[in-house]
Amino acid sequence: MMKSTATAVIGLALAICPPALGQCEPQRFFPDFEPRLLEFGQDVAISDRHLLVNDRFADKIYAYERGSGGDWLFTHTVPGASGGDIELDGNRFITGSLGVGAWGGGIVYTWDGSLWRESGRIESFDDPAWRYWGQCVTLHGNRAATCNRNGAVLLFQEASAGLWQQTDLLLVPAGVTGRTDFGNAMTMDDRFFFIGAPRED
Repeated sequence: MMKSTATAVIGLALAICPPALGQCEPQRFFPDFEPRLLEFGQDVAISDRHLLVNDRFADKIYAYERGSGGDWLFTHTVPGASGGDIELDGNRFITGSLGVGAWGGGIVYTWDGSLWRESGRIESFDDPAWRYWGQCVTLHGNRAATCNRNGAVLLFQEASAGLWQQTDLLLVPAGVTGRTDFGNAMTMDDRFFFIGAPRED
């Protein structure tokens, strides 16, 4: 999975160029299906066939497929998806949403051959001290995670198809004080889980 390493957003236009062809002419376009996409491209996720672009202002995610000529073609607005953080993993992706459950979380979507359809949710425990989950999300295989505004990260595992169970709660490491934005960025693979803390000294 490759996330935004070869993708640049220019205003309301999207420009895409394969990393191995740094001198190629990128594809640029303005999304004409929505007249006011003020935050189109705040987050993107790309694979060999699929491209997902969010718009936090419109609170939507737009899906594209690679056409036979190599250009990316808009196919549909993902049903029920908010314009949160996106992580694409094979034929599934997760997006963060403050509207999941009582305190926020993430929504998992699966590609059914023609559309992205909701296939599961990760939800936090009902504790008001730990609300605002869904600020950042990540997904790899049967594992997922989300962070909140308080500098905490929830880990989940898919117990069965579409059923996600919380497995762990990670907090800012001991001895670290002040605002760290712990969990502001996350990614995982088969062995490792990396958590960003951009404000940590």
